[in-house]
Amino acid sequence: MIKSYHAEHTCIMSKKNTEATSNWIAKKLVSVLKDHPKMTSKGIVVEMLKFGVNPSKMQVYRARQKAFEEIEGSYGASYAKLPKYAELVRNHNPGSICKIHCDLPNLIMKEPRFLRIFISFKAQKDGFQAGCRPFIGFDGCHLKDLLVVFF
Repeated sequence: MIKSYHAEHTCIMSKKNTEATSNWIAKKLVSVLKDHPKMTSKGIVVEMLKFGVNPSKMQVYRARQKAFEEIEGSYGASYAKLPKYAELVRNHNPGSICKIHCDLPNLIMKEPRFLRIFISFKAQKDGFQAGCRPFIGFDGCHLKDLLVVFF
């Protein structure tokens, strides 16, 4: 049984919410950061105030990193797709060259580490060869002592 009711609320409301983790904040930020990828940390704090949460700077930093990883994917997953991409280039563009150089795995590294990739499409190679004039080059010889006859 309610004996008295006071309509005015007098306690102080705290915006610090310990239940709001960087994972939860990241889930809320994904849709916002897709539209505004250059949003600053102050903008993220303002966005979170709509949910009644005042996150710390570190929470904002971690949440932003996690949200971008959700949107764009991780670097490791992208590098793992390179061999498949190289195979597709070779299959769909015959005559092209696609080489990937990686560190060889050892006891410490379980997977090879990407170093560099070289791609030369057949059309580029043919265009370069068709557009270049042939030339004769000498390397490491003294031209004043050499008699070269061109026919």
